[in-house]
Amino acid sequence: MLEKIKQISQLFNDQEKLRWYGLEPELNKILGTRTLEELISDLEESLETFPRKKLPHYCLVFFLAIFILNDYKQSDNIIADIKSKKCYKNLINGLKIFLVSKSADLRYEIAESNYDDYKNKYEYVESFSSYVYTFEIKNSAFLNILNFIYLVEPKDFYNIIVHDKQNILFLCFFTRGRQMFKYEDLIQLLLIDDEVKSNSVFFHLMLEWRSLVRKYYSENVPAKRDDLSKEIERINLVFSKVPIERRTHFIINFLFVKNNKINEYPICFVEDLQNIDINILIFEIKKLDLSNLFVLIKIFEVMKLLSSQELEKVFTQYFLKWIDTNSNHYVWEQNKKEIYKILHLITPKAKKNISSELTLLKNKLFISSFDRQVRYTIFYKDEIKGKIIAELLAIKDIN
Repeated sequence: MLEKIKQISQLFNDQEKLRWYGLEPELNKILGTRTLEELISDLEESLETFPRKKLPHYCLVFFLAIFILNDYKQSDNIIADIKSKKCYKNLINGLKIFLVSKSADLRYEIAESNYDDYKNKYEYVESFSSYVYTFEIKNSAFLNILNFIYLVEPKDFYNIIVHDKQNILFLCFFTRGRQMFKYEDLIQLLLIDDEVKSNSVFFHLMLEWRSLVRKYYSENVPAKRDDLSKEIERINLVFSKVPIERRTHFIINFLFVKNNKINEYPICFVEDLQNIDINILIFEIKKLDLSNLFVLIKIFEVMKLLSSQELEKVFTQYFLKWIDTNSNHYVWEQNKKEIYKILHLITPKAKKNISSELTLLKNKLFISSFDRQVRYTIFYKDEIKGKIIAELLAIKDIN
């Protein structure tokens, strides 16, 4: 068995990119026609002949091979006995080594993720979910092993998957819904410091609710409303066991996904926002990319739920900063209706402050005919800025 695993390991290493199912003919030649139970029995009996330091690696290679050739869903006949076997324990260790990218022989090689570009990690997770299938294909054998481990012992699965340094396998599980996890098992995962992981778990928690919302609007039948109510209760049961600060983090991320046209959210989100310390709320909002007007307008959803001078100050600060430094005609046209809604909501004092600041900005613009001739770049930017300011000052609601 040792020589066979060395051959498989070499076969994997020789691939520029692991195309798992393209390896089936070669793996069949190496492993022959023996059953899954017979192969695992052979491995278990051979472990004493393996170099001790190589045991985790070789067991991982072996299970990769058998789950390229076999569907993990058809492994019921080995699940009951494998947990006590040494090869299973070494597989667990091998996966942990692999996921933290410390293995010199079998590395987690995949394209760099761009989640650092997202201040709102839930938004990144939502974006990832739209192309997760491509990553599932590239990593199918690893996903099959992890699915198998979940069937053997869910605790082992959770203890392994949290070590996924690059987060790709973690995201594959929690965004696609390939495995619907028990809600009570998600509580500890929601507390993980890694925001990509914790937000992908939150995404998973919201999967069924999002599906029911879509069905309710498309079919509009009373039964769907009942299902929605039950799902909200299940979400609330999980959320009630998570600290309010972490709940606020998830809720704000959920509400501030830019370009999200669906404005529905569970009632428990509303209750939390209305009861949270305003400083915690502002802290989470300021962590987002408020310089982006598509993000900033999402503050309207929070303003509808609670009246707060602190919220008005945040909006005023970042909106005026956007006008002064990032004015863009296209972005303005896309978002001005939402801005008008916000201006209608805020207090007269806040409106007066915005009007005064806009007047000051207007008086500083370089938009004369002389400016056009001698500093056209500045003139062009200020001309766009001036048109936006003029539109705003013309609104009766702001004066």
